[in-house]
Amino acid sequence: MQNTKFLRQLSLAVLCAALFPRLGESGVIYVDSRMGDDAADGRAASTVNSRTGPVRSLQRASRLICPGDSIVLANNGTPYYGSLSFVGPRHSGVAALPLQIIGNGAVISGARPIPAAAWREVGVDTWSVTPHRKTYAQLSRDGQTLPTFDLPWKLNQLPGAPANHWYLEEGRILLKTARLDDPREMSLELSTEDVGLTLLGVEYVVVRDVTFRHFRLDGIHAQDRCRNVVFDNVICEGNGRAGIAVGGTSRVALHDCLVTDNRRYSLLITERGHADVTDSELSPEPTVVK
Repeated sequence: MQNTKFLRQLSLAVLCAALFPRLGESGVIYVDSRMGDDAADGRAASTVNSRTGPVRSLQRASRLICPGDSIVLANNGTPYYGSLSFVGPRHSGVAALPLQIIGNGAVISGARPIPAAAWREVGVDTWSVTPHRKTYAQLSRDGQTLPTFDLPWKLNQLPGAPANHWYLEEGRILLKTARLDDPREMSLELSTEDVGLTLLGVEYVVVRDVTFRHFRLDGIHAQDRCRNVVFDNVICEGNGRAGIAVGGTSRVALHDCLVTDNRRYSLLITERGHADVTDSELSPEPTVVK
């Protein structure tokens, strides 16, 4: 059975290489959110000509990779906006050649600026904005998570809330500002992408040296049937539900990871999911729901 699986994945790699010709044998897709171009092939870390150079977006990189490839992000100080989905053998590797995301310390963000016209003044120094999706949310300013102020009752004016705190009430966000502050003139962002990295039915995947921040639900979600998946020096913070969620029959390993400041869970394990955690900081403690 093991040999059959290996041969199947090897055949996929050969087929993919035939369908997507490489300029070299590196098996690397380079991504640069500032200097990249999605018309390029991703086969060089810097631009060589109109065809050869880094791509700009995560979505383009995910379409170009083949089994056992690596996505390498340039850490240029600018977050990568958007999300990644790895599904099935095409987005898998083998034991000797795992598929990798190498972040080099870069940040992948699910937040987008809130248009000024979306804000409504609803009370004294109190403003509201209604997100497209009504459950779970995350609000940030200049890339930093804004704290929440949870109330046991419904109250528009938030008389006791400190400035620059917010809470979610019946599908809308209420923000308490400092005196005379106007959110339409502030660099406020709302989580618009659901999950930073979605994994489904993949094997031998390594995610290294990257931060997933400000997604509406989870930074990473291993949905089901994931095997030999390793998160190494990964940070998941400021997400609307969990930093990392592991479900179905997925099995993952966390090493030297930081999972904190997510709204509800750090590591959420459901169904028959399993996570091996070593040398990592998780706050609060992992939650297991079977």
